[in-house]
Amino acid sequence: MKEQIPWGRAIATVLAVGALAVSVSFVIPWWQMRAECADAERTVLAVLPNAFGTDGTVETDFSPKYDFTCKEMLVVEHGPPNRSRDDVMATVKELRAHLAIVDRAGKVVREEEVTDERFCPFWTKPGSNSVLPAFMFRPVPPGDCRLRLTVTQPAIPLADVPHQIVVRYGLCGIEYLATALTGGIALVAALIGLALTTGVIVVTRKKRKHSNKSDERDGF
Repeated sequence: MKEQIPWGRAIATVLAVGALAVSVSFVIPWWQMRAECADAERTVLAVLPNAFGTDGTVETDFSPKYDFTCKEMLVVEHGPPNRSRDDVMATVKELRAHLAIVDRAGKVVREEEVTDERFCPFWTKPGSNSVLPAFMFRPVPPGDCRLRLTVTQPAIPLADVPHQIVVRYGLCGIEYLATALTGGIALVAALIGLALTTGVIVVTRKKRKHSNKSDERDGF
């Protein structure tokens, strides 16, 4: 008698292979997005030492490499650590400055007026419990640029205090949401694929055992 085609197992096998393929296709971008988010958090785009303590113009290279972040931020890093939030925010009091980012062709790609009112307690420096003042602005597309900071009115509390202006990426959480969603799809697809594969294996073994027993009875 001709053996019937196990359509159920065939369909389950195809679905299992498809689910595992979907999982792999999402695992790769999940890993890349996760690595990029971690690297963006560590990346320092520019450093300007003691720039807010005196008036004048300072300039440095500025070469962003990611365009998926919500914002970029200019952070005032100074000591000592473990100061209160009010004390930290008071360090940029009365500051007035102009920020310009210029590409290699001389075109201004971003301009911002930097004032003490626009700072917020956002950035926590590693090794410190103090939340440092950060000025947020829209991200600049990747490329080689120059950052130009012109201080017209210095922050009086920083006049004689060593500090540095550090430009970083500001990740707001949406980037991690996309990463988590991609990873979740990969995980669900993998679980479905493994469940279907396990089911096919179990059913196949049962069928073989049943077939072997039938053959033994026929032999008697």
